[in-house]
Amino acid sequence: MIWLRARLYHYILVFGSLVAIWKCLVNFRTVTLGRPYDTWISEDYLHFNATPNPYCSIFNHKIAQDVQIVLKTGAAEVFDKLLVHLTTVTSCIPPSDLIIFSDLDENIGPYQLHDAFRAIPEKEKSSSPDFGTYHKQKLFREHRKGVRDLQEGRKLDKYKFLPMMERMWWDFKPKKKWYVFIETDTFVVWENLFHWLAHMDADQPLYMGSPVWPKGKYVFAHGGSGFVLSRPALRLIASAGRPYFEGTSLEFVPGTHQFGFDLTRYCCGDEVLAQAFGESGLKLHGYWPMFNGERPSSVRFGKEHWCEPVFTLHHLSPEEVNEFWQWYHGRLQETEQQAPLLFEDIFHFIEAKIDTTREDWDNMSEDIEISHTTPGQAFDSMSWVGESVEMCRAACLAEPSCYQFRLKGQSCTLSRSIRLGHPVYPNDEAGTGRCISGGNLKIRTWKMEQGEC
Repeated sequence: MIWLRARLYHYILVFGSLVAIWKCLVNFRTVTLGRPYDTWISEDYLHFNATPNPYCSIFNHKIAQDVQIVLKTGAAEVFDKLLVHLTTVTSCIPPSDLIIFSDLDENIGPYQLHDAFRAIPEKEKSSSPDFGTYHKQKLFREHRKGVRDLQEGRKLDKYKFLPMMERMWWDFKPKKKWYVFIETDTFVVWENLFHWLAHMDADQPLYMGSPVWPKGKYVFAHGGSGFVLSRPALRLIASAGRPYFEGTSLEFVPGTHQFGFDLTRYCCGDEVLAQAFGESGLKLHGYWPMFNGERPSSVRFGKEHWCEPVFTLHHLSPEEVNEFWQWYHGRLQETEQQAPLLFEDIFHFIEAKIDTTREDWDNMSEDIEISHTTPGQAFDSMSWVGESVEMCRAACLAEPSCYQFRLKGQSCTLSRSIRLGHPVYPNDEAGTGRCISGGNLKIRTWKMEQGEC
């Protein structure tokens, strides 16, 4: 067994471009770690060689040829979110290989955007109040007016999921093993995602993503965090729509219906997709925190966000997408020996921005709320920049599990995890007062205790 592994490593060194996938295949195993969802670890996964032109090189591997990327957007996003995404996250994908669904047929340079609602009968679209924006967008385009300010187009988003599934299978018919669905505010670490897919069984019906647990309903994959379907899973969901035409005089046309669901009763299309899968006998395999619904500045760094690899991040603004892509691209080029992106690395990305005390900043501390630090001693809103801040800081120091604090008006909240947060501005009209955030030396100690992955 030893000599066989030695020969395997010899070939890996010779064929450097294949090393990541091969090393990822060794010693891979799926574990639960006490979580109510799936996860995995792989010792050898934590080290692989970077290849020339590292960011796009993964798309030259065989696994990339087995994956179809599907990007969901809307007409109002085209000239900010979509354009940034196409020049960063999806820049390595040839325009002819990237399938983009929107709510308006149009061409953006070499990219074709497909109207997810094209096949839905006009009578149904006209009868739904949510489709008022859809008709307005088409009218604006016909008169060469911009649709960027039509933000109510977000109401259309939930109607895209099921038609996308049918049209992907019956109209586009790509013969791929895997289908990755993402959005314009999704950041994808392609190397990590593709190496992981190389371990999965593409012959099984698999529906995978970041799990969300709505009460009394099917667990669903959060759409913005990205989700993955195997080919059998896509075939299953696409075929589930045909029975709704049986016994009728209507001809089956992909993308013309919502599988019998009244979407006005649902908040989200990803939730409806999970219900359609569940009624077809397929449940979600939830892989978290690898598929992640946070941006770098809102990740809760702690015991479950350190040595885990990152597949996706979500809610990134165009500016954040560009900044993080530039940082990640530079990271890949720094050295020939490169490990996959872990949450530990994202912590290093935001670490320098975590200050001891920061005014007009919300670090999203929300685990413990304190109305006063000692009995009978309430926070004084008139001296909040002095004594009250120190009282809140003292409360954090006194709490063993606290790493950060936030004082907003007269409310002091503590955090058991580490987050960067975001800027906020005084809201005098609401009477909540300004916001001050801070941390303590326990952050540095915690980082040292984690060590390197």
